Amino acid sequence: MAKDFSRHIYHTSEWERVRKAAWARDHGLCQECLKRGRVTPAEIVHHVEELTPLTVHDPNKAYGLGNLQCVCRECHARLHGYTNPCTREGLAFDAHGNLVQTG
Repeated sequence: MAKDFSRHIYHTSEWERVRKAAWARDHGLCQECLKRGRVTPAEIVHHVEELTPLTVHDPNKAYGLGNLQCVCRECHARLHGYTNPCTREGLAFDAHGNLVQTG
């Protein structure tokens, strides 16, 4: 989810242009899964170097194709350190959207 300081970039024509370019370059596949030998459709264009209040106005960081990669939701959450943010401890959603116990 976009942070308040970076939310504005996702509503620009420049973002739409580079987002489409990243999607085409990565063939709409999760680049993190591909590194592990899995072929998974991507859902998000992710900033490799996370934007901060200091870098959000740097066009190379915000809009640079070299700082973008397509990822699936699971990898995006892992890259940001999120673990089941919408469920209680010991519960998760499986690939089919069913609530299941973990561990």
